[in-house]
Amino acid sequence: TKDIKPTPTEDTTVTYTFYDETDKKPVEGHDVTVTGQPGTDQKVNLTTPEGYKLAEGQTLPTSVMMPNANETITINLVHATKDIKPNDPGVNPSDPVYADMFKTVTRTIKVNNPDRMVDTTTQQVNFNRTKTIDEVTDEVISYGNWTLATGSAKDWGQFNVPQLDGFISYVDGNAAKEVAEENVTADTADVTVEVTYKNSGNNGNNTTPGDDGNHNTNPGDNGNHNTNLGNNGNNNGINNGTQNGNSDETVNTNVTNNGNGDNSQNNKQALPQTGNTKNDAAVAGLGLAGLLAMLGLGGLKKKRN
Repeated sequence: TKDIKPTPTEDTTVTYTFYDETDKKPVEGHDVTVTGQPGTDQKVNLTTPEGYKLAEGQTLPTSVMMPNANETITINLVHATKDIKPNDPGVNPSDPVYADMFKTVTRTIKVNNPDRMVDTTTQQVNFNRTKTIDEVTDEVISYGNWTLATGSAKDWGQFNVPQLDGFISYVDGNAAKEVAEENVTADTADVTVEVTYKNSGNNGNNTTPGDDGNHNTNPGDNGNHNTNLGNNGNNNGINNGTQNGNSDETVNTNVTNNGNGDNSQNNKQALPQTGNTKNDAAVAGLGLAGLLAMLGLGGLKKKRN
């Protein structure tokens, strides 16, 4: 009797590989190989590579009947996607990865005071949205619609412009006492509103800075509406004239105006006659002038002696 031992059978292998149907290329570094005697049932430990999901009709086997020859089995995958929401843990506007999910629309109101100080008020409306990313490449596939963020103001509210005595307020160049309320959407652009002031001209009825309210027409006028600068307002006229028998005539033409406007009180002495006696007076004047000259020369000589 002779014992006959069976000829040993070599192990065979089954190798599982993954193929990216989205990018049309193999997924490297995730192959799984199972070894065993042909005809035996071997367990298979397969997991989908990160960022992928099984393509339609594909499954992950948990065991395999070992074949008589080595085999390679390909499992098709596609890129997985992920929806990210604004309120998900770790999602915030300050992170550049999620900054595109948040938007703030701002109205800046600058109040330019007459003293050159600027008071700034900022009004903001906040929006957010979801986004869908490719988990393999981290690229954004799509965005959701913008919606009003929880706790955000729904619009730019009315702003009442501070009113200052003696000044008129202007909003972007137009006289106004308020910046109107405005509805805002995510497509609304940021704006800056300029508030300025101009002198109203009501400070003591002034219309011009530095005006004393008397509205005089002449600089230096004290409000009495005088027509002559330096006139003290006295209208009394005193005309003192003296005539002597020698035709010596002294005429005081000084006039002091005291503002009374009563010319009946003016004291007048006899004045030289004019009009038709003009020629006679001229002849008499020439003779008188010669006589005065002779008398003057004689008096001068006596003084010198």
